[in-house]
Amino acid sequence: MEHNQPIKVLHILKNIQRGGVEQFLLNQYRILKTKNIRFDFCLYGPDTSKDDAYMIQTFQSMGSRFFYLPYPNKHFLKFRNAFKLTLKEQNYQIVHCHQNLFSGVILPIAKAAQVPVRIAHAHTSKERKNLSVPRKAYTHLMRRQIKRASTHVLGASYAANKFVFGTKEEAEFLPNGIELESFLKVSEQSLRKELGLSSDSLLIGHVGSFKQIKNHPFLLEVFHEYSLQNQNAHLILIGDGEELQKMKEYAETLGINRKVHFLGNREEIAELLIDLDLFLFPSLFEGLGISLIEAQAAGIRSLASNTIPSEVDLGLGILRFLDLNQPEDWVETMKQLLSEEYTKPSIEERCKIIQMKGFNSETSAERLQKIYEEAIR
Repeated sequence: MEHNQPIKVLHILKNIQRGGVEQFLLNQYRILKTKNIRFDFCLYGPDTSKDDAYMIQTFQSMGSRFFYLPYPNKHFLKFRNAFKLTLKEQNYQIVHCHQNLFSGVILPIAKAAQVPVRIAHAHTSKERKNLSVPRKAYTHLMRRQIKRASTHVLGASYAANKFVFGTKEEAEFLPNGIELESFLKVSEQSLRKELGLSSDSLLIGHVGSFKQIKNHPFLLEVFHEYSLQNQNAHLILIGDGEELQKMKEYAETLGINRKVHFLGNREEIAELLIDLDLFLFPSLFEGLGISLIEAQAAGIRSLASNTIPSEVDLGLGILRFLDLNQPEDWVETMKQLLSEEYTKPSIEERCKIIQMKGFNSETSAERLQKIYEEAIR
């Protein structure tokens, strides 16, 4: 490779939306594009029409290209041939796959195409589908194929590593870094003003795509129970997705639609988080839960389901894990926390521990750059 030629990395995703994986990659690329590293994307699947225009335009503005393949479950041979042709024509040095178990299909194709560096990156800690005998066989086969075809294995948490690779020891834990700079700059609070709410309103929030694993029905239900005892509470929901309309209808069914504010996708997450009094994150499962890192960076007390990997706890003493089978505990804890005085950890303390644990974008980008450059050399 000539010295002035960029390192070309092809990231494999099903589609591109405003989720934790995509935000992690965006944070990384904003740094790595200055290090002569280029990110391109290979997308497939039936939900291409749901790709997020902002994410695509942002990556394209930084030089990324997008390649679209046939959906493999319906047209596997067409998918394989199109993928092989893309790798051959574009001459990628690195394929970085974010498709969990399906990396066991992607990486052998990349290996056969003689791509020198093949990375499997685990981002989930649990199976979405029922663990039938065929599915267990598929999981075993994919883990074996990943081991044979990958040159590197990375994971968002030890739980994600164990699920995708079958072990937590062999894969490297690469923290999902956040843009710490945006939290350092935040000072003005304006969300209550934007929503026309009184200054003494209690704001309970959540950031996440509207899909089943985020468990929005539970979120609405516990807020409903809490709001019966505190009429001054409002629920702030940031995100978009396939379940959005259904959740709007459910909020109306519960009679809380005037107290639930659906803000859609927003860019200024740090500015929104700083206005919250409490952050809720009742996901059924996660690879990590980057929104919880951001909430702690903003100094917001948070309640999360105990299915979330423990690495997400920064140790600031402002995150609690609760059982999803005991919604009454969520309501009681909300009552307790929102009725007591709270002093945020200082921004200096928050930044120090985030940097120490490697959850800032610069640290994770530095590690990813080293992986790419050493592998190419």
